[in-house]
Amino acid sequence: MRKLAKENTAIGTDSQIKLLFTAILLMFVVIASVFAVILSESGIESGYTFPYLFPWIFLTAFVLLTPLVIRYYKGTFNLFDPIVFSIWTYFIPVYVLGGIIFASGLNLPYFTAFIDDPQVNLPLTYFYFLMGMIGLFLGFQIKFAKNIGAAISKKLPVLNWDADRIVLPALILLGIGIWFNLSAWISGVLGFQRVDQYDAFDNIQYVLSLLVVEGSLLLWLFIFRTKQRNFNFYAVLSILIIIIPLRTMIAGSRGSLFLNFLMIAMAYVFSGRKLNAKNSVVFGIILVSVIFIGMIYGTTFRNVKGTESKVSTEEYVDSAFRTIDVITSTNPTIVLSEALGNLGERLENVSALAVVVSNYEKLAPYEAAYGMENNIWTYTWTAFIPRFIWNDKPIVSDARAYSELYFNFGENSFPMTTVGDLLRNFGPLGIPLGMCFLGFCLRILYAGLIENQAFSVWRTTTYFMLMTRVSHEGFYGTILPEMMRTAILIAFSLLIIKFVLKGRN
Repeated sequence: MRKLAKENTAIGTDSQIKLLFTAILLMFVVIASVFAVILSESGIESGYTFPYLFPWIFLTAFVLLTPLVIRYYKGTFNLFDPIVFSIWTYFIPVYVLGGIIFASGLNLPYFTAFIDDPQVNLPLTYFYFLMGMIGLFLGFQIKFAKNIGAAISKKLPVLNWDADRIVLPALILLGIGIWFNLSAWISGVLGFQRVDQYDAFDNIQYVLSLLVVEGSLLLWLFIFRTKQRNFNFYAVLSILIIIIPLRTMIAGSRGSLFLNFLMIAMAYVFSGRKLNAKNSVVFGIILVSVIFIGMIYGTTFRNVKGTESKVSTEEYVDSAFRTIDVITSTNPTIVLSEALGNLGERLENVSALAVVVSNYEKLAPYEAAYGMENNIWTYTWTAFIPRFIWNDKPIVSDARAYSELYFNFGENSFPMTTVGDLLRNFGPLGIPLGMCFLGFCLRILYAGLIENQAFSVWRTTTYFMLMTRVSHEGFYGTILPEMMRTAILIAFSLLIIKFVLKGRN
């Protein structure tokens, strides 16, 4: 029985460790390439603009790698454990690799000038971040959270659907999601565009558009678990492959391909597929490739479109085709060089958090005028009230207001980070406490759906949908509402699946 309960780890601990460290190694290769390109093109002879940051960066690397080592020796390592997942997909790339880029002076955004007394506030930024990480790790280790999750797990329906039976309902969910993706895109809710006035049903469109993710993951689980290679298999695989570039075009985002890769990787890992050293290298190469392709397309698309102003569907699609023309007609060396530079800028979020650390106290009196005062509390309770009921509801996670106040430029969305949001709202003590609470909630989620449980199609899908609602780059106050809305969506989709499967019996 214990062996069955371990099935959802999908591959052995050693295989996952090889997979992870292959990916991290390739990340370091990419960063080395970024160094080489920037140094050669800028003529910089020596970096190290902030040499006093390097000990903090190395300490951060040690703190972040420690949970991975502990899990490895305890035999509980899982690439998609919420803590491990956040470490290898965000914290190491941003605060270790991105920190090296910033400390070396290879990326110095204009708002670096907004950081008062860098020798104090830059190390303080890393100190606050580390306090947040320790709080997150400790919160995840609280046994009571694990017990709550285990108790919830026993109350949840089993629903051990065979992957082959889930194809039809998954396609229906995918179709509904595509419809609302297109609807939200046309109305300006999705994509590289924004509307000045929010419609009462905009958020409902956005939430329903997530059914594309749910339907896609269910179908990828079918692809990796089915033993039959028939017409259904190849038809579903073709649909899934076609959807990826279409979603990337609609999103106009540099991270869309990466998110698709994570979804496919999780389906592969949890499906029970075996991995060897060769597959780990392939995994790492694909990871780096999708990051680069996404970076090249997303950056070029934004340059071609110009602004985030809402345009007609025809103009948006035309921008996508012109983006492809620009990429294919440009010298590949130049394209790669620009991609490396843009990747370096994208990874470097330390400076943005340092701006918050340096200025949150002096800017606190002005936050009310920008609708940001006590935003964590405001976002949490107002997010549950639909806009069609409360038309004048405050805008949740107004990144433009934040950017205008802290960076003096409201035409872009600068990273807030969960640590920065907690600092602004509750001060330094709020960082470890808030992150501890987040870790506590994530352990409930993990224990309730994945930990020590046999594989389940619907629990795996639910877990991925909820876990990816946690953005450490965004506002802390939006995490719980996003997860609750997604949970309601999942409950709705389960009713559809059960209805469809019942009709086929």
